[in-house]
Amino acid sequence: MIITVFGASGQVGKQVVAQALAAGHTVRAFGRNVTDLIDADLHNEALIAIKGYVLDAADVAAAVNGADAVISVLGGSFDGLDQTRSKGMQMIVEQMTQANIQRIAALGGLGILPDESGHYLLDGVDYPKEYLPVGREHQAAYETLKAS
Repeated sequence: MIITVFGASGQVGKQVVAQALAAGHTVRAFGRNVTDLIDADLHNEALIAIKGYVLDAADVAAAVNGADAVISVLGGSFDGLDQTRSKGMQMIVEQMTQANIQRIAALGGLGILPDESGHYLLDGVDYPKEYLPVGREHQAAYETLKAS
């Protein structure tokens, strides 16, 4: 199976890449900072490091074209200004749709889990305010996936 991993150069992404390779998959490891992965792909034919920007349609299209599945572990800052998670997910879904790829797994924050009444945890009064901006980003990414 060919799997494209977005956010592959981050802490979680590196673990996802390693596990997918260990399971015998071919991995397209996509990220902005893939220097370490480029060195690794010289030693593993199943690893293809792709330097790209998740908000660039051509970069994302090239990364997903021909893949069997996509994994997104996109990161970003917690300041509420960084929309990498939400806008990146929109771009990934758009390019997956064009390439007719229907399998995606995505990492999300705990704020988008439902509470007992079915509302997002991040909408609760006891949700930490400092995590609200990043929680909203995860919510927007989830809503994009849900609508796709």
